[in-house]
Amino acid sequence: MNKELMIKKLRGFIYEDYVTAKEYAEKKGVSPAHISAILRGVKEPTADILKDIGLVKVKKVSVTYNQA
Repeated sequence: MNKELMIKKLRGFIYEDYVTAKEYAEKKGVSPAHISAILRGVKEPTADILKDIGLVKVKKVSVTYNQA
């Protein structure tokens, strides 16, 4: 799942279960600005937030080679 789909899933979760991002932020113990930054794609969600929507972060490593 790419970042845009994760944000869409998180947004749906928040507005279905908490009505506002502010309510969700209060439940998670973070600032509403932090949740807003995640929803705008500026910050990465924490593992705890990803867990709420049934996701985990997977890091991909890309290796490229250049001619010497």
